[in-house]
Amino acid sequence: MRQDQETVRPLKIIHYTGLLAAQDAIGHAVLAMHGACLARGMESVIYCDDSRIARPDVRVLAGPRAHLREWRRFREADAHVFHFGASYDLFNLVPWVPRRGRRLVYFHGLMPLALAHESARGWLTHAHRKFRLADRADTVLHATDYSREEARKMGVTRPGFARLPLAVDLPVVPRPARAADGIFRLLHVGRLVPNKGLLEVLQALEMLEREGFTAWELEVIHSPHTADAAHEARVRAFLAESGLAGRVRFSGPPESREALARRYAAADLTVLGTRHETYCLPLLESLKCGTPVASFAAGAVAEVAAGHALLAAPGDVAGLAAAIDRARRAWPRMACDGHGTMEAAELHRACGHLLADRDEATFVERWMRILDTVR
Repeated sequence: MRQDQETVRPLKIIHYTGLLAAQDAIGHAVLAMHGACLARGMESVIYCDDSRIARPDVRVLAGPRAHLREWRRFREADAHVFHFGASYDLFNLVPWVPRRGRRLVYFHGLMPLALAHESARGWLTHAHRKFRLADRADTVLHATDYSREEARKMGVTRPGFARLPLAVDLPVVPRPARAADGIFRLLHVGRLVPNKGLLEVLQALEMLEREGFTAWELEVIHSPHTADAAHEARVRAFLAESGLAGRVRFSGPPESREALARRYAAADLTVLGTRHETYCLPLLESLKCGTPVASFAAGAVAEVAAGHALLAAPGDVAGLAAAIDRARRAWPRMACDGHGTMEAAELHRACGHLLADRDEATFVERWMRILDTVR
């Protein structure tokens, strides 16, 4: 790839995923890596089981043998990049990649079986078994030390590992003036599924409500396409029974990255109740937009936050409520575990150092360096 472009054949890349959705973290990674390949003159295409994005370089191949419709491209590709955060049919192709093709698996994480609700254990067990196919890869990509060790614990030990943290590519937008109504505005960003912990966030807010903290509202940004219907029903039932429904607003994914940045910037606090994370992109997105974060210290969260958030022990709802209350009492100053209470400008500077190597240019440089090994 460092030779004269006129004499070197462009690399042919195929990216694989299950559901492709623009505002989903895995979809974000797939599109970022695919876009970087196209920008450098490579031939790149995305294969997926299902897609919410209509474009000619995205091919929906439903079923394990559907790739036969694309046999020539499959056989001639230089690199096959399989993204894994849940089981999907096309991941079965990992062992069948022709010898000339390099097998790369980007491990986006799987919830440990011990943390799964009984109703989810069946599909999660299947996903854990499916991921063992990654041991046939040449390289496993990972965002954090935690995710690398999780892959190894699941029996993926033969491949090499390469670190590739996702870019925090939200644009810098001005923080709007706080409304004079005294309302503390909270934001939750994540799929409406049990392990993202919205129910625990609501339970923490109910605790604070009973203690007299009633001047708050919560916006929940999620994609209806990835919502767990049973979990959504439990959440809405809790809101009705607790009397909190009037303070919680559900909204779909913003139409652009800038629109998402404006939603973060308009919030006083991002609150996350995740049970397990191997990266936690919303945490870093919020910090880039100047909004503090309260979260459970689950999985890689403490590693990623590096002291720049308010963290409670995983599953400690009372601890999460205390973190929210600490952020509220500090306002208009900011609070986090590693720096105490500070002015907003200080938090912005601290987060700038934290995010210095999480920009798009660095992400692309790392990705291209990985692809340099393909030729």
